Amino acid sequence: MAVAFTTPALKYARLRITASGNWEAMLPGLSGSMGTYILPWFSLPEMVSFSLHDRALFDLVKTPADIQPPQLRRHLLSVQAEGYDGPDRALAAQDSLDREEEAGREIHYILIERALKQFGSDSDRSITADQLSDPNVMACAHQSLDVAKGQIGMIGEHVVATLRDWSDVILPIGLDQPQVNGYVMDQLQAIAAFTAELQEWASEESSSTAAMAGQISDAVSMSGRLAMETAEKLHMPEQNIRASLKNWPETRKMIRHLVHWCCWLLDGWPRLLDQWQREAEAPRFRQRELVAHLIQNLPVLPQEALSSNQMVLWANYRKNQKNWATLSLHGAPEEIDPDLQEMLDAFPVEEG
Repeated sequence: MAVAFTTPALKYARLRITASGNWEAMLPGLSGSMGTYILPWFSLPEMVSFSLHDRALFDLVKTPADIQPPQLRRHLLSVQAEGYDGPDRALAAQDSLDREEEAGREIHYILIERALKQFGSDSDRSITADQLSDPNVMACAHQSLDVAKGQIGMIGEHVVATLRDWSDVILPIGLDQPQVNGYVMDQLQAIAAFTAELQEWASEESSSTAAMAGQISDAVSMSGRLAMETAEKLHMPEQNIRASLKNWPETRKMIRHLVHWCCWLLDGWPRLLDQWQREAEAPRFRQRELVAHLIQNLPVLPQEALSSNQMVLWANYRKNQKNWATLSLHGAPEEIDPDLQEMLDAFPVEEG
């Protein structure tokens, strides 16, 4: 899992838990190497001087439940909202949290409206999502949905509470009709825009730089396609809410799995897209340097998501990365001082 640290030496750090339960930090490309240093996660603060932002984020990642991109993102937004990454980030993070809270309410109300239309009492099937913010209307909805007790074993109050849980689980994706986008769908739109922009930018570059930009574009497009295919499956339970609620434990498990899978497929990309956006008005030579930097830090897809042909393609991506690194298209990071390098040399390096 990518961890959005701000300390330069940790910028592309990843966290994993091994089969034996060990927490490991993976620091790729440090000292200009093509491998990845493997360090004990909980020893990082003793080795690297954390920024206040990174210390606050590190302290929130404590349990295996935190080792999921959606949960880590919530931790990151909470840290940023407190001002650890500057006032601009604080405003943006708080805005994201506020918008998601509003989107969660909207999704909840839409699901209640659909439930009323599908199996509520006849007198209340005309209730709309916009009306449900009125406590009196919500009380009517509770009573109207009591008819579900004989069909799915839930009283109206339990139906509404379960739909609240549904809205929380589906929030990163949102709803299809009417469209309420979660942040994952926003990321997919950003990926489409980034791909088009990068392809246009590469058309005016030399063959070597254009090849790097093309590989970035291909990699992010593949991640986006796989995530979109997964996201589309999440709208199926909305078509028959009665059946979905009747088997809610299984439905919830399926929704949660697909949401997390979408997030894993896109893990690491938002950070790289943000870097590109920050250089949108930069001189072209700076953008070339960024492309050379990004190509060495492409997020990787889970092997389980790839076909055999796609795995061959990613193996070729890795060969290209090695060739470009050999040609010194990216240099050793300036933030690696001799003391840190000496400590890192005591830890194993994984190829790739």
